Amino acid sequence: MGILSNGRPLNWSEIQSVKTIFKNHALNDLILILNKHKKTHNDEFLWSDEIEYSLIRFNHENKRVQLCSKADEILKRFQQLNNDKTISELSQIIFHVEDCNFVIEGYHRNLIIRIQIIIIMFNQI
Repeated sequence: MGILSNGRPLNWSEIQSVKTIFKNHALNDLILILNKHKKTHNDEFLWSDEIEYSLIRFNHENKRVQLCSKADEILKRFQQLNNDKTISELSQIIFHVEDCNFVIEGYHRNLIIRIQIIIIMFNQI
């Protein structure tokens, strides 16, 4: 998605009024990308590519899974943890807000370090 530098994520009712525009834009982008790369084969996946994390709350007792709409709070906590010496020595992972409040985006070159940092951060939240 990229960095949200202007504006804010839309809430559900705001999305409803423009969802057709977004769907059409996404479909046009997909077609452009497919046409651009239709002759490309066996490209290497780069670990610096972004990964989007869905925030999910598990209620094992009631056997329920819900989206956790706390991306803003979690991102603030991650920023605080990134200042921690233990985390920075492992090498920081960069997180950004996504287009909704139950997804965050992050990237780091090394997948193993990325997973270690995420485990440390979620254990401290």
